[in-house]
Amino acid sequence: MIQFCVHDQEGVRRFKQTLGTIAKDEGMQFFDGSEELDRQLARSKVEVKHPVVYVGVKRGDGSGLEAGNLGLDRFEIAIGFSEGKMPAEARSFSVRVERTLAERWNVHAIPAHKGATPLACRAGRPLAAEQ
Repeated sequence: MIQFCVHDQEGVRRFKQTLGTIAKDEGMQFFDGSEELDRQLARSKVEVKHPVVYVGVKRGDGSGLEAGNLGLDRFEIAIGFSEGKMPAEARSFSVRVERTLAERWNVHAIPAHKGATPLACRAGRPLAAEQ
């Protein structure tokens, strides 16, 4: 799992665009379930204080990633990766994704025994590429 801060609404847009490009380059499918999850949470009367981000990139074999900000600060994103039927390729994919995202954002690796916590947006300033 990795976590980082996109800093503002433009960063959210760039993040989604980046995942769309990754999906296309990798021959995978990008999805954006943010609005649907927001509606489901509202119907369930779950209060959230910010627009929900819930996006992902999937391959037919079950590998890919899901990313979101639920339970985190508004512009904080956590990404979890799934291995599917090809674990070695999935691990290679996760490294490529992390490197791509690290070109723009300050990406933090989350240890396997821990979960994402609202810290990335509090830890530092945007990288030069974001400003």
